[in-house]
Amino acid sequence: MNLHPPRGNLPEYIKWVTSDARHLPLDDSSFDIAFCNSLIEHLGDWESQLKAANEIKRVAPNYFVETPDKRFPIDPHLFTPFVHWFPKSVQRLIIRNFTTWGLVTRPTSEQIQSLLNEVRFLNKKGMAKLFPDADILTERFLGFPKSLIAIRKGV
Repeated sequence: MNLHPPRGNLPEYIKWVTSDARHLPLDDSSFDIAFCNSLIEHLGDWESQLKAANEIKRVAPNYFVETPDKRFPIDPHLFTPFVHWFPKSVQRLIIRNFTTWGLVTRPTSEQIQSLLNEVRFLNKKGMAKLFPDADILTERFLGFPKSLIAIRKGV
């Protein structure tokens, strides 16, 4: 699934679908396996994450869904340690001048608020609630829990 049309011509054997992950224009079991990488944390709230998870499970009996782990000390969107652990009210105050993303892109207040509204990290318990029929694995980097991966196979 993609939010935007492709930037160039694609080979004939690739079908590009532009859609919202919460409402996929696909039949049940359209695929043998679904792969979703670092998407589900961008849906803003639990209800949207649950809708996307249900769509993934609907269109494929097997799946691999990855998301950054809330416990990892570096926010992968801001490229800065610890900021995502602060309350959003504090994040709003420090993102522009005290994060790598803020210093490089100089986001407006609206862009910062949009990011804060969009990103909602999951912990292992939340991932297990979204994907109760999957094994939830933790990918580690230097001992820290970097990513959570829901894997369902064998159907």
